[in-house]
Parts: sequence; structure tokens; C-alpha cells
Amino acid sequence: MTVAWRRLARLTTAVWLLGSLAAGWRALRLIRTRAQAQRQLDLAERKADEERYRELFENNPQCMWVYDTHTLDFLAVNKAAIAEYGYSRDEFLAMTLVDIRPEHDRALILAFFTEGGGGQNAAGMWTHRRKDGS
Repeated sequence: MTVAWRRLARLTTAVWLLGSLAAGWRALRLIRTRAQAQRQLDLAERKADEERYRELFENNPQCMWVYDTHTLDFLAVNKAAIAEYGYSRDEFLAMTLVDIRPEHDRALILAFFTEGGGGQNAAGMWTHRRKDGS
């Protein structure tokens, strides 16, 4: 093989190698772009789901609230609870589950939660107290 042919073979190999690297780089960028687009789509779907659940919670005709199982602080209340109990949203959020119980039930509710009875599916018959005392 002559020197010219060897140079041509090396040059061809170099061009092929550069082309392969460029194709690999383009493929990697395409994969990254698709992954970013999928993440953005997933985020948009999660936000839409969150908004639907928030609307279901807020506009539910049943009194609903979310509370911290350790402190018993109210974290969120819906419109029905505000209308039924007479407290404003800010008043509710400054209170605990104990605060909506009559005096004679407060020790019972604290004992219930202290003994581990306050899980997600906690049930029981409780007396509640509205803002007007009823």
C-alpha cells in the first residue's frame, strides 16, 4: 500500500470517527431533550391533579380538614367547615383539634391521640363545639 493510500485510509477513518461522535452527540442531546420534555409534562400533570384535588377538597359539601397528627394543628379547612363551625379560615388555622371540643372531651381526645388512635382512618364519635358555643 502506498503512502497516499495509507493517508487516505487514515483520513477516511478520522472522518468516520468524527461523524460517529457527532451522531452520538446528537442522539444524546435528543434523549436529554425528550427527557426534559417528559419531566415538564409530568410536572404539568401533577400540578393539574393537585388543583383538581384542591378544588374537590375546598368545594366538598362535607366539612373537611387536614391536621398535623403530632401537634393536632389544623393545616387546611374547607368552605363547608368554615360555614358549619363559624370560624374564619385564619381562626381555624390558629387552632388545634382540641380547640373544637367541649371542655369535658378535651382530655379524651388528647388520650385518643396519645395512645396512637389518630391515624388516617381514625374513627369515633366526638362532640364538636362551634364558635358560638353550640
